[in-house]
Amino acid sequence: MSGTSLDGLDIALCRIENAGKTTKISLEKFITMDYEDIFRTKVREIFAKEPSTNSYFRASTHM
Repeated sequence: MSGTSLDGLDIALCRIENAGKTTKISLEKFITMDYEDIFRTKVREIFAKEPSTNSYFRASTHM
Protein backbone atom coordinates (compact mmCIF):
# COMPACT_ATOMS: atom_id res chain seq x y z
CA MET A 1 0.00 0.00 0.00
CA SER A 2 1.16 3.50 -0.68
CA GLY A 3 1.38 6.13 2.02
CA THR A 4 -1.78 7.82 0.81
CA SER A 5 -3.69 4.51 0.88
CA LEU A 6 -2.97 4.36 4.59
CA ASP A 7 -4.46 7.80 5.24
CA GLY A 8 -8.05 6.74 4.95
CA LEU A 9 -10.86 5.65 2.71
CA ASP A 10 -11.83 7.92 -0.20
CA ILE A 11 -15.51 7.67 -1.11
CA ALA A 12 -16.98 9.19 -4.25
CA LEU A 13 -20.59 9.39 -5.38
CA CYS A 14 -20.62 9.71 -9.16
CA ARG A 15 -23.40 10.07 -11.69
CA ILE A 16 -22.73 8.11 -14.88
CA GLU A 17 -24.96 8.63 -17.91
CA ASN A 18 -25.00 7.06 -21.36
CA ALA A 19 -22.25 4.79 -22.69
CA GLY A 20 -19.37 4.72 -25.13
CA LYS A 21 -18.42 8.06 -26.70
CA THR A 22 -21.42 9.81 -25.15
CA THR A 23 -20.59 8.77 -21.57
CA LYS A 24 -20.90 11.59 -19.06
CA ILE A 25 -19.51 11.36 -15.54
CA SER A 26 -20.04 13.91 -12.81
CA LEU A 27 -18.77 13.91 -9.25
CA GLU A 28 -21.75 14.48 -6.96
CA LYS A 29 -20.03 14.16 -3.58
CA PHE A 30 -16.61 13.21 -2.22
CA ILE A 31 -15.41 12.50 1.30
CA THR A 32 -12.31 11.03 2.94
CA MET A 33 -12.81 8.99 6.10
CA ASP A 34 -9.55 8.91 8.07
CA TYR A 35 -8.43 5.60 9.51
CA GLU A 36 -7.91 5.41 13.24
CA ASP A 37 -4.25 5.11 14.31
CA ILE A 38 -4.63 1.53 15.58
CA PHE A 39 -6.15 0.38 12.27
CA ARG A 40 -3.41 2.14 10.27
CA THR A 41 -0.75 0.45 12.43
CA LYS A 42 -2.28 -3.01 11.94
CA VAL A 43 -2.47 -2.55 8.15
CA ARG A 44 1.19 -1.45 8.06
CA GLU A 45 2.16 -4.56 10.06
CA ILE A 46 0.28 -6.87 7.69
CA PHE A 47 1.82 -5.43 4.53
CA ALA A 48 5.33 -5.33 6.04
CA LYS A 49 5.41 -9.12 6.48
CA GLU A 50 6.71 -11.48 3.82
CA PRO A 51 3.91 -13.68 2.49
CA SER A 52 4.36 -17.38 3.10
CA THR A 53 2.69 -20.41 1.59
CA ASN A 54 1.42 -21.52 4.99
CA SER A 55 -0.33 -18.23 5.77
CA TYR A 56 -1.89 -18.19 2.29
CA PHE A 57 -3.12 -21.75 2.75
CA ARG A 58 -4.62 -20.96 6.16
CA ALA A 59 -6.39 -17.85 4.85
CA SER A 60 -7.73 -19.51 1.72
CA THR A 61 -9.16 -22.52 3.59
CA HIS A 62 -11.23 -20.25 5.85
CA MET A 63 -13.04 -18.47 3.00
